[in-house]
Amino acid sequence: MKKIYAKFTRERAESFQIETAIYEGKDGKKVSKRPLNEKSKEHIEKMYENYIYFCAHGSEYYTPCQKDGREIFFPYIEGDTFYNRLLLALRDEKIDQFFVLLQEYQDFVRNFCVQETEEFQMTEEFRDIFGDQKGLEGKEASRMLDIDLTLDNIILEESTGRPQIIDYEWVFPFPIPVDFIFYRTVLAMYVKHGQELVQLVDPENLYELFHLSQEDRATYQSMNEHFNAYVNGGEESYEKTLKAYEKNTYEWERLKEGSIQFTQIFAAKDLNFKEEDSMVLRLEESQMEVKAEMDLRPYDHIGMLRIDPLNEPCEIEMGKIYLYAGETRKEIVHQDLKNNAILNRGNIYLFEDPDPMFLIPMDPEMKWDKIEVNFCFLLKDQLKKEQVDQMVRLVNDIENKLARKMVELETRCEQIGELKEEILRLQGRLKFIESTKAYRWFIKKKVKKFFHIE
Repeated sequence: MKKIYAKFTRERAESFQIETAIYEGKDGKKVSKRPLNEKSKEHIEKMYENYIYFCAHGSEYYTPCQKDGREIFFPYIEGDTFYNRLLLALRDEKIDQFFVLLQEYQDFVRNFCVQETEEFQMTEEFRDIFGDQKGLEGKEASRMLDIDLTLDNIILEESTGRPQIIDYEWVFPFPIPVDFIFYRTVLAMYVKHGQELVQLVDPENLYELFHLSQEDRATYQSMNEHFNAYVNGGEESYEKTLKAYEKNTYEWERLKEGSIQFTQIFAAKDLNFKEEDSMVLRLEESQMEVKAEMDLRPYDHIGMLRIDPLNEPCEIEMGKIYLYAGETRKEIVHQDLKNNAILNRGNIYLFEDPDPMFLIPMDPEMKWDKIEVNFCFLLKDQLKKEQVDQMVRLVNDIENKLARKMVELETRCEQIGELKEEILRLQGRLKFIESTKAYRWFIKKKVKKFFHIE
């Protein structure tokens, strides 16, 4: 089989670093997950054990997996996700359909994905991963809860419409509040398409649908932050990663047709970028010019801004970037931008990485109101590696030809310079000769001889 895409989670703690890959062969596509080191072998084994557990307890909606050595393999499920259907309803402004789909999703999770429930009680295992949270006692909770049952992890099979859960990586044997799943779902929606949602849907209506009070949201936010720190090895280890902002991955979910294109801007104190501290601007497929703005007033001591022009490989021409503070406007020059472009010529950037990005170092003591970014796409049609390689070879060939021409020109310039020096030397010699008595006597003798003068 041929590997066509892969995603590496090297930003995580070593115990959770895995590769998710897609293979294509005569029998179609398969998805595999394998450990990237010895410490993460147990994590892969745990995923397989989760599947065995769900099968033994009668759940039929989890995508089957088979263990083969260090890897586990899943069938590649063709179909749509709850998330894509929601986006279509949002795009068409069918708000009633939008809420019907959300209700169907909630009913599916509660009726088919949650095992026996009990009243929540704090455990040491919970505290180690999600923090010592208050106010959860008595809430509906469940053991072996898959907390990553978000909208894009449930695919509706193309042929049958049957839901299939494609990710059961984060399952824990101790009680966790069931509503935590729905908090993470709403959070993911607003991180990716917050601006569109706010224009059409009152956030309170979404929280009300999932019965999430303000107190619940604050607690679940704290739980989620503790969980992210647990997965990433803690805040300290994350900061020590010199290139934590580089996500050199090929996400297999983006193989699906109709993937959404967007521009994203992050604000952070360092390189620890979080989805909740970002602005997402959805792009139309035909859109080539982009003006993206992010309100920076909610953030203090910003040490780094990150601009992701697109969520796939692209070529762009970067325009003006401005920071605003009241009536003050500061332009960010391109020379101050760090980037992961494979080629950069002036303000033209070619990105091979499916997560192209620019970094802007900031003075944490400066307080800014907003950032405005302007650019246009030259290419944004999911550039394939062979296309990028061809473009790189073409640019390199042109540069090599120009370099050879420059060498030739420099050589000719040196030759011309040497000829000029020789002419000047001869001119000086001639003037010297002309000034001598011998030269004047010689000319006088020649004149007399020509005119036959004695």
